[in-house]
Amino acid sequence: MRVPITGGSPELIFSARAESTLSCARAPHNLCAVTEASEDHKQAIVTAFDPVEGRGQELFRFDLDLDSDRWFCEISPDGLRLAVSGGPEGPMRILSLRGQPAQLIRAKNLKNMWTLHWAADGKGLFVSSGSDTVPVLFHVDLQGNTLALWKESNLQSSSTVSSFGDNL
Repeated sequence: MRVPITGGSPELIFSARAESTLSCARAPHNLCAVTEASEDHKQAIVTAFDPVEGRGQELFRFDLDLDSDRWFCEISPDGLRLAVSGGPEGPMRILSLRGQPAQLIRAKNLKNMWTLHWAADGKGLFVSSGSDTVPVLFHVDLQGNTLALWKESNLQSSSTVSSFGDNL
């Protein structure tokens, strides 16, 4: 939905499935995309959209982990690449919107991803990972090197937070 900045009634731009995700490049780039699971949940379909015009062309499809309902897709800040993962165990891939080959990222010691987001400089990703009781925030460079930035110390028994910067 969209609402005019000057006020007024909301307008439907397009409909999407409940588990879909939206992401947009940073200004001055204007690419936005919606990612949805296919009807059979075997693939994710990435489609461009415009906030005024609605859905555009299909950009990519990628396979999903059939044993999980968690998958990830986000547009890079410059609008030229997508960071995707078909499931929480990875691997992550960088897909080019300019026809370059896909880049596979096998992040070291990264298990059970919960989120995946581009770093503002487009040179890496921020990934939360771990168990429900001990989540960890990592920076992952495009070669797969991981740096643990923050770890919650035993979420169930205390609210103590420990920060660290260890290469894993």
